[in-house]
Order: sequence, then C-alpha cells, then structure tokens
Amino acid sequence: MTLIEDMSETQRQAWVTLIVDVFVFVYFLKNIMTAGSIDTLSASGLSKLMIGVIITTIILHAVIASVFAMRKQGEDEDIKDERDIRIERKGATFGFYFLAVFMNIIIGHIVIQNGLDNLPNATEGYAGPFDYTNTSHLVFALTCAAFIGDIIKNSVMVLAYRGE
Repeated sequence: MTLIEDMSETQRQAWVTLIVDVFVFVYFLKNIMTAGSIDTLSASGLSKLMIGVIITTIILHAVIASVFAMRKQGEDEDIKDERDIRIERKGATFGFYFLAVFMNIIIGHIVIQNGLDNLPNATEGYAGPFDYTNTSHLVFALTCAAFIGDIIKNSVMVLAYRGE
C-alpha cells in the first residue's frame, strides 16, 4: 500500500474523488431504491433528489478541485508528469467506454421495450424490472451510468498508480 506522502497530487485527487463519488452514489441509491427495486417517485420527490445529488456532487468536486489547486500554488514545479497524464487518460478511456456501452444497452432496452409494447397481439405492456416510460426508472438508469462511469475512471486511475 502506498503511503499518502508518497502519492502524487493526481493520485491523491483520484482517491478523494473516488471516495466522494461512491458516497454520493450510495446516497442516491439509498433514496431511490427500496428492497432492491426502483421506487416510482413523484415529480417533486425525484426533482428534489436529483437537485440534491447534483448540487452535492458539484460542491464536493469544487471543494476537491480548490483544495488541490491551493496545494499546487504552494509549489513551484508542475505537479503532473507524463505518467499522471497517461494514467488520467487511461481512466477517462475506461470510464467513457463503460458509459458508451451502458448508454447503448439502455437505448437497446428502450427499443426492445417499445417493440414489445407495439406487437399486434400484445394484451399487456412490458412488465420487467426496468420501464423507460417510468421517469424514475429512466433517471435511475442514466444517473447510474454517469456515476459508475466516473467511479470506473477513478478506480482505474487508482489501480494504475498501484501498478495493477
């Protein structure tokens, strides 16, 4: 295990961002799910939850960025080296690939669900665990995609710094 003193600033920032994102994501999951299923929240309830998650995420990321920017001002040399940039790029690539695949899965699910609902002999609509016509379900899927993509990005960075 690498000591905090031995980490680069980029590695420290990746750790802090990862921890913050996981906590905010768990808060989101706790407030939108009950017993493993997605709750159907009212429009105002969903709005309050999402505004809270967005504001919390923005504030925490701004605090993280400002703390690391202030630490950088105290030093004369540029903190990011080629390795830091390469690792950041690797994390961003993995996070983006996950997000792209997840979004395509959501799109495919929507297309399939729409096709099943419009079959000539369909007497009942789609009855699966995820229903894109339910706003809470769609917001859940899109928010999960965004958070998990960012968590993957920072996890890959942390693992890359450890040499794994």
